[in-house]
Order: sequence, then C-alpha cells, then structure tokens
Amino acid sequence: MNQSDRETIQAISENPYMQYMLGLEAFTARPVFDPSLFVTVRKRLGEDTFNDMSESLLKLEVRLSEEGGKKRD
Repeated sequence: MNQSDRETIQAISENPYMQYMLGLEAFTARPVFDPSLFVTVRKRLGEDTFNDMSESLLKLEVRLSEEGGKKRD
C-alpha cells in the first residue's frame, strides 16, 4: 500500500480485517501498537530481511486470495 508507519497503524485501527489478521479477538479503534515498533523490527531483522519477509507475505496473501476465488467458482 506504500504507506508510512503511522499511516499503516491508522489503517489497522480502522480495519477489522487487518486486526483479525493480527490476532486481535475484538475490534478496537485505538492504535494496536506504536509506529516505532516497525523501526525496531526493521533494525533487528535488517532492512533486506524485512523487505524479503514483507514480499513473501504479500505473495502468500495473493496466492491464498486467488485460491479462495477459484474455490468459490
């Protein structure tokens, strides 16, 4: 989605589907964590590893979405 860390936290706060994916049991309009957590995770993993992980997750989501669409047809 090409969003900043703060924009990502805002999107999660507004989207029950994203919150469910993160493991929350109920919707909340409050931020689920501080945007600085992204910085901490990127520093620990290294930018290349973080980017590889993000790309892999996106590819998996696309594949699962495509498979789900085929099952409904």
